[in-house]
Amino acid sequence: MAEILTLENGSCSYQISVDRIFTEDGCWLKAKGCIVRMGVGDYLQAQAGKLLRAELKDSGFLVKRNLPLGKLYGELSEIDLIAPLTGKLRLLNPLLRANPALINQDPYEQGWIYEMETFDWDEDRAELLSPIAYLNLMRRRLAGEED
Repeated sequence: MAEILTLENGSCSYQISVDRIFTEDGCWLKAKGCIVRMGVGDYLQAQAGKLLRAELKDSGFLVKRNLPLGKLYGELSEIDLIAPLTGKLRLLNPLLRANPALINQDPYEQGWIYEMETFDWDEDRAELLSPIAYLNLMRRRLAGEED
């Protein structure tokens, strides 16, 4: 895995992979050309607790940025997945149907959720955060400061 930034919060620490970009709500994206892999970051999965169930759209579905993609149900809370880009869902991680907790175990690698084909990556990417910007946003949120 790529270099990691660490977000400290009391006795807890969360990893932020520097080879991805992030949404403000804690999802990550990693692009190879017009194909973008999406998952949830370490902090977001930890806040939900052990993931028990996933309701996710199937591959082939057309998505529009900022509209719902699905929901992850954890022991502590739910995660609403919002489309970070406009495009087409190419692939749903087949391992998640049987084991959504894979996201808890390995959120940046085996626990990815979708592969999507973006229709306008340059426009979509402009709305996303670099790892450092996401780290700083999370530090402010954990400190109780307004965005």
